[in-house]
Amino acid sequence: MNSDKKAEIRISEAKAWLKELKEENSKLEQELDSMEIKVERLRARYELAEKTFRRSSMERIKEDNVTPLSESLQALKKEYEKIQVDNNQKIIANEKLIENIEAVIKVNS
Repeated sequence: MNSDKKAEIRISEAKAWLKELKEENSKLEQELDSMEIKVERLRARYELAEKTFRRSSMERIKEDNVTPLSESLQALKKEYEKIQVDNNQKIIANEKLIENIEAVIKVNS
């Protein structure tokens, strides 16, 4: 195989990988957005239940709603924070790869 063919294969593979990395970053960002929406929805329910409990002082509201929602919210926040850190690290790493691949493509095009 001649060097032109090898270079063509390498550039083609670089472009394919570049596309994959960009798609992965998009998916990671969408996952974060989705988790953030879940947290906000649960937070809204918790705040409504808490406000109702404070106004009514009905222990049943606290037992059936406030406490379970609070526990669920804390667990979801913890999960979100873990995913956020992990996804942000992956995105940063992918962006470094993307920068390098784009530079290589630019030099060899």
